[in-house]
Amino acid sequence: KKKGDKIGFVDKDMNTVIPFEYDYVTAFTEERAYVEIADKKFIINTKNERLLDVSQYFGVRIDNQSAGIVAVETEEGTHFGAINLINGEITFSIGNHVIQEFKNGLAPINLGYDENGEPSAAVINTQGDFVIPQGKYNSIWHVGNLITAADYEKNIEDVYDLDGNFIFSTKYGIGTFDYTKSNNIYRFSDIESSPRMYGSIDEKGNIITPLKYHNIDDNGWSKDGLILVHLNDQIFYIDLNGREYRKQESENTQASNLALEQTF
Repeated sequence: KKKGDKIGFVDKDMNTVIPFEYDYVTAFTEERAYVEIADKKFIINTKNERLLDVSQYFGVRIDNQSAGIVAVETEEGTHFGAINLINGEITFSIGNHVIQEFKNGLAPINLGYDENGEPSAAVINTQGDFVIPQGKYNSIWHVGNLITAADYEKNIEDVYDLDGNFIFSTKYGIGTFDYTKSNNIYRFSDIESSPRMYGSIDEKGNIITPLKYHNIDDNGWSKDGLILVHLNDQIFYIDLNGREYRKQESENTQASNLALEQTF
């Protein structure tokens, strides 16, 4: 975008669906987008209807059709809170602490440092009530359809569902795959091992793939349903049941054929 250029929206066939009239836009989230034009700021829908004038705020991030994060400029700096995207009211203010994305009405929040100089985090709902209280965890994140909460002193992560219900604890790191999210499978790793070891678990913490691979990558999952893994100098595939598929060397030719040997 060059200075003075305007921004709009097009469909997959490059047809203009919202005119190129805005100075700044965000991507649509649940059919809502935040836009700026001159000194005005709005929440619009996919028909370019201006649903809410939010010009009085520094900025708004949309998390769903009814809730988002609002930034307000004050003499002390930028303060954050939650905004009702139906009526534009700020439902609560949390000061200069950073609020992460609301999912299912819950958002992790970074609360700076405690009296011992350790980072502090919590989880709040859209009314500003603490669902996971301050003082228990050092960092909290949304990871797919889970909430992971780390206690640095105990070196564990407690895992919650999106309703804030505790599920399990683990000493391993948990992350998402790129293509298998709909299967509720998660990548997990032993960050203290050298080299780092990887495996996979389900949303209840049950092991799907043992923690024994040097890398695990679901790139290509959408094509064949297999996950690529590295073990020492070997590269092969596994499925969601943890079964391994390796290339089989032909006895009649020096070239490797494309057959896969299934190993259990």
